[in-house]
Amino acid sequence: MEKRKHKGLVCVVLFFSLLAFIAHGVAFGLPYWYRHSLSSVSAYGGLWQICYEISGTATCTEMKPWDSALSWYQKTCQGLATGATLFTLIGMITLIVKMCKGSKPACKSGLVASCFSFFIGGLMIAGATTVWALYQTDIIKESKSHAFWIECGAGGLFILSAILLSLPIYGPESSVTPTTQ
Repeated sequence: MEKRKHKGLVCVVLFFSLLAFIAHGVAFGLPYWYRHSLSSVSAYGGLWQICYEISGTATCTEMKPWDSALSWYQKTCQGLATGATLFTLIGMITLIVKMCKGSKPACKSGLVASCFSFFIGGLMIAGATTVWALYQTDIIKESKSHAFWIECGAGGLFILSAILLSLPIYGPESSVTPTTQ
């Protein structure tokens, strides 16, 4: 009889990975990775936008990856976060398909693929937040970089999901034994 992952463990991994994917999606798009205030001018931004608030009026500008005015570390963070989105989306789809069609021969390596995708995606998020933190150290210390910390948590949850999927915890053996006639 073939061993199968414990269904409860897979459901916990699905919950953690869904939570991480939503958190990553929110942090990916929000312009609150840093905030810096100088007298009446406040600047805040994220991976894709930078906003200036002067006397209560905010003006935002989009930052494109091909924009030559962006520094190398901002382009690196954009690329890593985008790659993480793709890897974790593939992992989510693979995990859901495995849960629905798990006994089919084509789905045998679905959990391994999900584990790999979550781990690589989590590492990419960790890389993006590390590079960002190395070059925005003073600004992050202002404690108004909510999206940055949400992204850190999402990366941690994806790595935790990968670790849980790699644990050798299997479901109980089937009590039904086939009989021959």
